[in-house]
Amino acid sequence: MRTRFENRSHIAYQGIKYVLVGVAIYAIEVFVFLLLTNIDFVNYLYANGFAKVIAAGCGFFLHKHITFSWDQAGSIKPQLVKYVSLLIFNLCLANALLYLSVDVMGWHVLLMKVITDAIVIVLAFLVSRSFIFGSKAQN
Repeated sequence: MRTRFENRSHIAYQGIKYVLVGVAIYAIEVFVFLLLTNIDFVNYLYANGFAKVIAAGCGFFLHKHITFSWDQAGSIKPQLVKYVSLLIFNLCLANALLYLSVDVMGWHVLLMKVITDAIVIVLAFLVSRSFIFGSKAQN
């Protein structure tokens, strides 16, 4: 009998892989964000958007081949279209939350980036698991 962690499609197993892969992707994103925000003429919202696009490019391939590799019978094109759609939604949500918390409420930009990204990352995992890379996505 297989344990939960031996079942590669189990949410706990995927969750651990998602976090490990996500740390690498997030490190890339934060590096690009900090690099751009330290250039005086780059607005933090533009920097956030550009950093997310760069990280998402890495993230698609890492999540496809590492995190959700258990069910990859489908073509890459529909997965990529869904992933880009999710990226656009996540970018809009993250920038809206970031704008409200920094410009409207006056909170620290880096702290709020981390908090808003945590919210977006949890939502992205659930959507990716079910509708982009999972067996439901193949239908």
